[in-house]
This record gives sequence, structure tokens and C-alpha cells, in this order.
Amino acid sequence: MKDILSKHPFFEKWTDPDSGIDSYILTKRVAPVQQSFYFTNPNLSADEKWLWFYAAFPPAQHQVLGAVCMDPDNPRIHLLPEAEFCEVSPMVTPEGDAAYFCSGPSVWRISVDKEITRICTLSEEYIDHRHLFRLA
Repeated sequence: MKDILSKHPFFEKWTDPDSGIDSYILTKRVAPVQQSFYFTNPNLSADEKWLWFYAAFPPAQHQVLGAVCMDPDNPRIHLLPEAEFCEVSPMVTPEGDAAYFCSGPSVWRISVDKEITRICTLSEEYIDHRHLFRLA
């Protein structure tokens, strides 16, 4: 992965001055705030083709999803405003080109091409009028 990141035009190498450890920072912006997933769910697809991230537009309280293609020869970055959620922990699909997220009483699937599908909706009686927040 280090070889890919060092060649990718959307990432910049940063070396920690104390430890000497190299990190790669996504410098291509599609939102004012871009953040990696919380540690409970991986944000890199199993095939290492897509890196998923949270995007936010303060002062808005919600976050949306974003994805960047890890192919340095075909760099693309997508903002997916349709994938709006209140709490962290979306989950990348096994195929890697889509992610699941919760909104209201439903679980949704969105692809990098913005194809969106409702996976399920829990009845109000079952969830006692609460919202789904996390997939972990």
C-alpha cells in the first residue's frame, strides 16, 4: 500500500518527527472536514481499490460518505451527500465499491456511483420510535 500511496496524486506523505513513522494524508478535498472511519469498521475495501471516509460541512450536524479510488493511474474521489448519517460506523460492503449506513429507521446501501438501495426498515414498534445509528 505504501508504494501506491507514494505515487497517488491525492495523498501527501507526512513523517512524524518523534517516531519517524510515515503517514499519508488525503489532500484532495471534497468537504471542509474529511475523517477516516472509527476503528470498529475498516474503511479500506478488501481489494484495496476504495478508501471510504466521513465528510462534513460544519455547522451541519450530519456527516456524509466519501470514497477515493486508490489506483494512482485513475484517481477519482466521490462525495456521496445522499449517504447522510448522524453517528459514525458505516460499513464497507464485501465487494468494496459500496457501503452500508443507517438513516432513520433504515439501513441503506450506496455505491461509489451513487446507486442507493434501502436494505431494510425496522418497524417503529420494534425500535420504539428510535433511530438506527451504528453498523459494527
